[in-house]
Amino acid sequence: MVVSNTSGDNIFLPGDVTTIKILINSGDYCFWELYSRNVSDFLSTHGNCENSQAEILKGQGSPEIMVHWKKPGTFFHKVTVIDPNGCINISVGKIIVESLLGREFFIPEGFSPGSDGIHDEFRIQGIEKYPEACLTIYNRKGQIIFKKEKYGNISYWGIPEDAWWHGNVKGAGLAAQGNYLFVLVLNESITIRGTVMVAYDDS
Repeated sequence: MVVSNTSGDNIFLPGDVTTIKILINSGDYCFWELYSRNVSDFLSTHGNCENSQAEILKGQGSPEIMVHWKKPGTFFHKVTVIDPNGCINISVGKIIVESLLGREFFIPEGFSPGSDGIHDEFRIQGIEKYPEACLTIYNRKGQIIFKKEKYGNISYWGIPEDAWWHGNVKGAGLAAQGNYLFVLVLNESITIRGTVMVAYDDS
């Protein structure tokens, strides 16, 4: 009998690379296929997943493959095992790749630089999983006004105050009140773009 096994709850994020293993007997051959949607009959269809969605990096033909999940969605992996006598056994497993923003991250719409201790910096929840993240802030003219490698990596910067953007513009004090474009590169596979509002308390 073939047993499919993936770690955890089979829920991953875009950019994750995971290993899928099965238990087989010596001499068995394995052929893996990925599906980007459910099908009515896995026995008569071939994998329909494109490499832009998920890709088997290595292990085809063996009982262990490494898969790079690239986009959110529900996926299925099918493995066909053929023993030395030509007997075939098929197993199907389900993988869910959740939206990065939906599960792990919270990026605030704005913050208010100051010293009152309330939303003083552009603090991104969940960024600690990506210690090499880079944040770049642009003004309306498309000019870079702030850039920080290892953004939010408190272990690297030493103190929380040095890990975040506090609205400062290099050589020009604080940014004017308004919306700014940000580009947050988490790794080679994940880049998030959006806007953040800088607001000041008029009281």
